[in-house]
Amino acid sequence: MYYIDTLTMKVEVFDYDNGNISNRRTLVQINEGMGFPDGMCADADDNIWVAFWLGSAVRCFDGKTGKQLEEIKLPAQKITSCCFAGEKLDQLIITSAVGNPGESMDLTEYPHAGFIFIATPGVIGKKTNTFGA
Repeated sequence: MYYIDTLTMKVEVFDYDNGNISNRRTLVQINEGMGFPDGMCADADDNIWVAFWLGSAVRCFDGKTGKQLEEIKLPAQKITSCCFAGEKLDQLIITSAVGNPGESMDLTEYPHAGFIFIATPGVIGKKTNTFGA
């Protein structure tokens, strides 16, 4: 199980095999200048895809080693989350924001702020669990 702690700039991982979370450890320590880790999803190879607020990117990290494997640069600064979609789970849907609440923003620098992007990174997403009926 993965957890993003935006304030500490870490992606953490836990064991959960017995139904309880344990063995918390840092998988990725985000470097200064990359932006702030925000939403994430996983692919079928157990790699994680992390959206970067103020980072204009989604980056893929190896789910076991934390090594960065890929970067998708985007024409928006505030990338908020991502998830796999499509019939084959081969499309990465990426969301972005315009600004902070109450903040006016000049869209000339980032005219695509607030857009939803679709990327095809060449991997298959991990199917998520469905709750309820």
